[in-house]
Order: sequence, then structure tokens, then C-alpha cells
Amino acid sequence: MTINAAAIQFNVKQGDVDANLAYVREALHRVAAQGATLAVLPEMWSSGFAYKNLNELALRTAGIVDELLTLSRELKLVIVGGISFLAGFLGPIILTPQANQGPLVGIFITGPVGFVLGIIAGYIYAVTKHRDKTA
Repeated sequence: MTINAAAIQFNVKQGDVDANLAYVREALHRVAAQGATLAVLPEMWSSGFAYKNLNELALRTAGIVDELLTLSRELKLVIVGGISFLAGFLGPIILTPQANQGPLVGIFITGPVGFVLGIIAGYIYAVTKHRDKTA
């Protein structure tokens, strides 16, 4: 079995879901016409890291996913791309609560929460150790 992959790289327009989706739509048609069976999109391709509007932009996720599913079927193309960590993490928990969530929790703990917990634990350790030396 042969897989023809295409990496779609472009300048994501910060917070402009419509412009980014239009570009991706055209690019997916183009790579499918060139024989690609797998298309990989950049991280946060739909909105960029528009932190100030992230909650508002996240409301569009379901519509974006629906369109990608339609394009995937229509173009016979596997599409891979990150919309947002939160959607990817919470989506399976909300949609399939009966499924094994262990791997997701592991990713979350080793990700941003693990980093913050590591800082807190390190601080507590350092303060306790310093207090022991001065006592």
C-alpha cells in the first residue's frame, strides 16, 4: 500500500477562521488532485494562537470538523491537523465518556499541567530544604 502525503504549510491568519479555512479548502483540493492520500495541516491552522479570542473561536470547531469530514470523504483524503489542545483533549472525554481516558490524562499530566505541578513541587521542596538548613 502506498501513501502519498502532502504537508500543507501556510501563513495562518491570526483569528481569521474563514480565510484560513478557505485556504485549506483550496489546498486540500489541489493536493488531492495531485494524488495525495494524506494531508497534514499545521498546528492551530484554523485560527492561529489568537489567545484573546480563543473561547469565541473554539465555538466554530464543530463546524470546521464537519467541513473537514465532508472534504475527507469527497476527496478520499485523510486529513490531520491540530485545531486546539483543549478541543482535542476534552472532545473524547465529552463524546465518549465510557472510553479509557488514561492516555489522555497521561498526556495532560506530562503537558502543561505537569509543567506547572513540577514548578510548584520544586518550589515547595526548595523552601522546605532551605528551612531545614536554617533551623
